[in-house]
Amino acid sequence: MNNETKLDITLTVLEVKDESLKPYIYNYWLFISSEKPNLCAAITAPPLGFPMLQFVFGNCESYYQIRNKNTTSIITGIYSKHATLTPAPKMGLVTINFKPYGFYNFFGKTPPNGTQDSIDGYDIFKKENLNSAIENISITETNDELVNCLEDFLCKNQKVNVKKNDYFDSLVDKIFAKKGLIDIDKLINEKFSIRTFQRYFSKVLGVSPKTFSRILRHKYIIQLMYTKPNISWNDLCFQGFYFDQSHFIKDFKDFTKCKPTEYDYLKTSIIYELFK
Repeated sequence: MNNETKLDITLTVLEVKDESLKPYIYNYWLFISSEKPNLCAAITAPPLGFPMLQFVFGNCESYYQIRNKNTTSIITGIYSKHATLTPAPKMGLVTINFKPYGFYNFFGKTPPNGTQDSIDGYDIFKKENLNSAIENISITETNDELVNCLEDFLCKNQKVNVKKNDYFDSLVDKIFAKKGLIDIDKLINEKFSIRTFQRYFSKVLGVSPKTFSRILRHKYIIQLMYTKPNISWNDLCFQGFYFDQSHFIKDFKDFTKCKPTEYDYLKTSIIYELFK
């Protein structure tokens, strides 16, 4: 891995405690950077295939910028490109990791889409509610307190009576479990039209079924590149994920702006932690 691994950042995965939240949320992540100065390199984060609500605290004055304005909370959708992050020393980041359909089902709002990968948290939540949550997050002393703080914020801001489609949600779970390597036509099995499914995706996930599958497929390739560094390109190309090597390279460059053979330079230890 490159010199970005010098960044001393710890990741803690926190489980959902409130049973009523588990249908909507996978888990929470807590990132903490050390106090070491001059280690502010960039991290290239791959698309993950689910929306996130993020809070940043500590030394974070310009970490997030939306419309040329600093903010301490953003909502990211199912983005389709690698994102560049530049953490600062003594900074904390907390993410609420929603299931692909969880953000819509919980808040009744479509997550940001490919044309607007992230939005300011203050565009959705009341300023006083967000400010209070971020202040409480920054002073928690244990992980248990942090989870309680997050879940208190969530429960206070949940929209009731959101119309959900449990059957379509279950199909999304199947696509996610198959890492996007699934025939959508066979999945719906003529039980409804593909346009009906596409409308659901656009409203609930913010992307199309095809884009969602591509993102999951690419995410899996990146995971293999991290966890199995000696895997051959032929294995990646011809395991059913791509038609041929040229298709694989083109798709890879669409996401990363670089060739697969150049990607090692972008690897970081903190992203490896996400894929272990």
